[in-house]
Amino acid sequence: MSGKQYLTKGLVLFQFAIAAILVIGTIGMNQQISFLLKTDLGYDDKDMVALNIRGSEKQANIITSELKKDPNIVNVSLGGDFSSATSMGYGEEEFFCMYSAIDTSFIDVMGLQLLQGRNINQNEDLFVRGEDTLSNIIVNQKFLEKIKYDGDPIGLFITSGGDEPKDAYRIVGVVNDFIYTSAKNGVSPIALQAGSAEKGKFNKVNVKYSSGYASEIESKLSDAWKKVEPYSPLSFSFVEEQNRARYFEEKRWRSIITSATIIAIIISCLGLFGMAHLSSQQRQKEIGVRKVLGASVRELVFMLNLSFTKLVAISAIIAIPAAYFFLDDWLSNFAFRIDLGLLVFVVPTFITLFIAVLTVSIQSYRTANANPVDSLRNE
Repeated sequence: MSGKQYLTKGLVLFQFAIAAILVIGTIGMNQQISFLLKTDLGYDDKDMVALNIRGSEKQANIITSELKKDPNIVNVSLGGDFSSATSMGYGEEEFFCMYSAIDTSFIDVMGLQLLQGRNINQNEDLFVRGEDTLSNIIVNQKFLEKIKYDGDPIGLFITSGGDEPKDAYRIVGVVNDFIYTSAKNGVSPIALQAGSAEKGKFNKVNVKYSSGYASEIESKLSDAWKKVEPYSPLSFSFVEEQNRARYFEEKRWRSIITSATIIAIIISCLGLFGMAHLSSQQRQKEIGVRKVLGASVRELVFMLNLSFTKLVAISAIIAIPAAYFFLDDWLSNFAFRIDLGLLVFVVPTFITLFIAVLTVSIQSYRTANANPVDSLRNE
């Protein structure tokens, strides 16, 4: 085999290895994104909107009062956006915790489960122990995991953290773990404290509405908003849509990789087709002789395809470990991720092999089906 043939086969092998890596990556990314979209967030985000407010008592009270007049509004709660964190601790354990003010309806509107203890008492959930004033809080299961406490947590004192920690909080309830931001980041420790509209602790109105009422909800929110801010634009979002939008970057990269995969497959197939055509021309007389001696078209196609199939199979063997490395590295950015089972690699490999065999078979069939007299005429 000449150096030129080695180079040609090497290029085809490289092209199909890249194509196989991209196909595996595309399928892996699709599975991961689908997995994230199906991940249980721990709360019910369906039929719910979040209205942004500035936190004033006037806004909060008037808006909730107006919305509750509508029989299609199931419930309304006030809360924060979980955009802030604070340092908390217990014993030798200290960590940052997502922190938000809520009202008494928050747990019900979000569809959370109160696993232990009680709900908060809005604006009154403070008590005094000695000279310390403590804030009562509700925590999630991840919070208890962080402080490594296995007993009954109700009544447990939590410190404020920092260089000189002191008791600042008291656990009065425990809710299930929930993901309020993105499943990419996993479950964070969360503390919920009784908020006060008067002190501007709220910046969200969470509205749960009847199924099928989505088309009407914006006008209802607008009417309520105009009662407090007639000259400011309404700002709200459908929570379910907002959660799906958090994976925009992953979906963008999926589109880029998918486009690159299609281009790589087309280029690889063109190279393979050209190589198959050249090989067929070089073996034209051999094929003519075999056909005269009784070889069937099927046998000839198999013979012509064999070397190319081996070449593509070698490229797949090279591609699988490389694709595993890149895909596993990408998946390490997610707290919730798929398992890289055999199907992630086997299916793309067979897809690549099928496309390659189909491409070569077109040229091989044309060559095998040709009249042997034409190739042997000059002999």
